[in-house]
Amino acid sequence: MKILIADDERELARAVSVVLKHSGYDVECAYDGAQAIEMFENNDFDAYILDIMMPKKNGIEVLKYIRAHGVDSPVIMLSAKSEIDDRIKGLDSGADDYMTKPFSMGELLARIRAATRKLEAKTFIQFGNLSLNQETREMKGESSSFRLGNLEFEMLMMLIKAAGREIEAERFIEKVWDGDGDLSEVKLYISYLRKKMEALDSDMMIAKSVYDSYRLERKTE
Repeated sequence: MKILIADDERELARAVSVVLKHSGYDVECAYDGAQAIEMFENNDFDAYILDIMMPKKNGIEVLKYIRAHGVDSPVIMLSAKSEIDDRIKGLDSGADDYMTKPFSMGELLARIRAATRKLEAKTFIQFGNLSLNQETREMKGESSSFRLGNLEFEMLMMLIKAAGREIEAERFIEKVWDGDGDLSEVKLYISYLRKKMEALDSDMMIAKSVYDSYRLERKTE
């Protein structure tokens, strides 16, 4: 599971990163809100830990940006005791939880586990007029369905989580093939997904840029 920590207190961010990595998480750090947004646009994170008070963009602005792009991954906000109104704004803007500094690392790990359990419990994901069952890997339309292979399922999940942002072919190779695939395999499995989506009369499509990047988007009339 990949987590983004965004906090301008570098020592705290690094300390949290060390603890989370020791607990088996893949972690990256941003030290201001603008950097957090840039990293969000170029990576697929499963959860976010955002400090409210950051330079360039505050944590609530980052949270709103994430939610505006259709990403429902868990977000835990960090705040000082004096920032009660901001904590309320954060929860109203779509945060899943918040913690007041200073906090114990054990409690943070427990909060992360609780937040990510909710995500894992979400069996059905809706995208356009199709649904995807994470347990059975069944992609279903109004009248029929297909059971996806492992590689197809992992690629589609990446596209759904990206919420319209482009994913480079190299990213698929790294995540789905563990670095052992090639561009021709990515193109082949993208074609499989496209054909199945078309057969289900999907109102979504997998679009390709000139740089071998792909994104999931709604079809236009």
